[in-house]
Amino acid sequence: MQLTETEEQMRGFYSICDMQGKSIYEEVASENALSWVGISTRIRELIDRYEAIAAIAFGVPGVEVQGKLKVIDFPSLLNFELEKNLIKQFDLPIVIENDVNAALLGYSSSFHNRESIAVGLYYPMNFPPGAAIVINGQILNGKNGLAGEVKSLPLEAKWQNYPRIPIDIEKNIREVIQTIISMYDPDRIILYTNPEMVSSNQLKQIEEELRVIYPYIDLPVIKISTFFTEDYMKGLIVRGLETIEDADRFIGNDEK
Repeated sequence: MQLTETEEQMRGFYSICDMQGKSIYEEVASENALSWVGISTRIRELIDRYEAIAAIAFGVPGVEVQGKLKVIDFPSLLNFELEKNLIKQFDLPIVIENDVNAALLGYSSSFHNRESIAVGLYYPMNFPPGAAIVINGQILNGKNGLAGEVKSLPLEAKWQNYPRIPIDIEKNIREVIQTIISMYDPDRIILYTNPEMVSSNQLKQIEEELRVIYPYIDLPVIKISTFFTEDYMKGLIVRGLETIEDADRFIGNDEK
């Protein structure tokens, strides 16, 4: 299950996959069907229909902190105990993953060589940006799961008033990328956005400015991607399969 912004509104995508990660069922839910009652009812219906479901991977545009969704772009789930309620209702292995973390993990899973540092930046149309860091194939979450909360960086942009008050997106992207290079020196940066937010020509200008700031290094590969939703789902599939493997390993060890 993934919650994401599509066509300037929040939508839900249900997907059921086999153990090879191939989707066998997909469904789109509109924003008015995304209350907890609506979500949990639909998950129960799908579990009853597909009895082989062995885990639930749930992607959110936010972070659970101390068991509650304290940082999320979807107001109806703010402060909701998502993982606790999923476990209580469905008695299955559960994994909750941030949307940008999942997208970058999905992107990185396409590469055979995962011995590197990759960063994903996500600039949606109507919400503040987010970021993710994958190091050697593993998501860097931080103590509270807040690694990548770039909207809180001490920069000029005031995201709490966005989109009501416009922001210089190109400038913010350059400042955020500069911060990321200084902190993580990544091999690759994936900029998830669309041409209305930043164009390829604007990205070239950003790269020229970064070469002036960092004349002594090879800059990371910086690419614009419009496949956020697809990579997001790939990452959730990866996390879901990992969760099933971990649960099977735990059961196997417990039986010894």
